[in-house]
Amino acid sequence: MSMWTGVIFVQILLLFGLTACGGGHEDNGANSVPSVKVECSSADVGDCSANTKVVYVGIIENLAMDCGATMHGLDSAQRQLLFTVSGQAVSTRSGIYLMATVNSWFNSTGGNQDTLNEGSYRVCSFVDSNANGQLDTTEPVSSSQISAGDAQHTLSIWIVH
Repeated sequence: MSMWTGVIFVQILLLFGLTACGGGHEDNGANSVPSVKVECSSADVGDCSANTKVVYVGIIENLAMDCGATMHGLDSAQRQLLFTVSGQAVSTRSGIYLMATVNSWFNSTGGNQDTLNEGSYRVCSFVDSNANGQLDTTEPVSSSQISAGDAQHTLSIWIVH
């Protein structure tokens, strides 16, 4: 077999291999992680009245998890290990609302993560009012349920933990 025949043979094999595998893209049921928008009203929770607070958000497959009790006192490394994906954002003010949107997600080892497997997830969030990186008893907490592949989810119901 000549060199050119071998090259053509390899190209045909590569082309067939990619076509047989769906063009090289494998659908494993993964969906984009939705962005999470935070809207915390100072009329509902006093600690939502200040600017530039860090808002922490985690997403986990455990739908029954009590977010406030589970996150209480965890540092950022412990939260990162707990959640399937986690992220944070610095808030701004808009009228009576403290607002933030988390668009960048990290997995439990700190790597970027932009997909979730098919299914439902619990979203947990808190506003770090005293900037110590942990959920304390006087800080606002929110939780909700999402589905993988949702475009965006808004957390607007907050309680003081």
